[in-house]
Amino acid sequence: MQKKTIDIDKILENKAPKLNRWLPNFAVSYLKKIVHQDELNDIFCRAKELEGKDFTSFFIKELGISFSVVGEEKLAQSSHTTYISNHPLGGMDGIILLDMLNHKCGETVAPVNDLLMYIDKMKSLFIPVNKSGSQSRENAIMLDRYMQSDTNVLFFPAGKVSRRQADGSIRDERWRKTFVSKSREYKRDIVPIFFDGECSDFFYNLARLRTKVGLPNIEMLYLADEMFKHRGRHFEIHIGDRIAHETLSEKSDIQWTEFAYNHVYNLKTK
Repeated sequence: MQKKTIDIDKILENKAPKLNRWLPNFAVSYLKKIVHQDELNDIFCRAKELEGKDFTSFFIKELGISFSVVGEEKLAQSSHTTYISNHPLGGMDGIILLDMLNHKCGETVAPVNDLLMYIDKMKSLFIPVNKSGSQSRENAIMLDRYMQSDTNVLFFPAGKVSRRQADGSIRDERWRKTFVSKSREYKRDIVPIFFDGECSDFFYNLARLRTKVGLPNIEMLYLADEMFKHRGRHFEIHIGDRIAHETLSEKSDIQWTEFAYNHVYNLKTK
């Protein structure tokens, strides 16, 4: 029998054992459906020995997705660079950007929710975060090692997918300043990226409803479903001017974070 790359039963057992004990079978079956367990495992099976950037290219092709890059000349082959991007799709944007950067700029990794470490074929592209205790310290050390190395690092500073704002725009919530503080510490230039895309109305409406009633972030369960809704889509990526690490001393971490946030969202209009 083919080993499952995505195994919801195993993930529930390891990550949420208390919940797993009382969760009814129909709920587990629904969860498997919305994360597209069977479809994803079929793709992983057909990808055979592909890993890393070879797998991301295969996956993008499988979903019939294409993308174009505005300002591609700003992506000269480089190393020891920090890339930052908005996070409108919560999944497919990460796959596309890691694929693009690894092919155009050299080895690139991204800090991600540790749940994504279950995807063996992409583990080499990930730095796990969101652990607790000793594992959290180990992950922090791992991030520092990558930031100190010549490997490029891609940050999604919001830490979660963009939401629909009161004015109807799709924007990240507040960015964390880690990408600035680490780039300052390890003398890394920063390259801003704007990824033009959005999720479905269902996703944003669910996010708004669960916020009103005070529920946890349940919409994240639908991110795989959102990814398959992007099948056949074309996306546009905008690259901004490089921020030299020598200039980071001119503003505080918070000031640079706010500047970078606004700069990224202005890239589309330039």
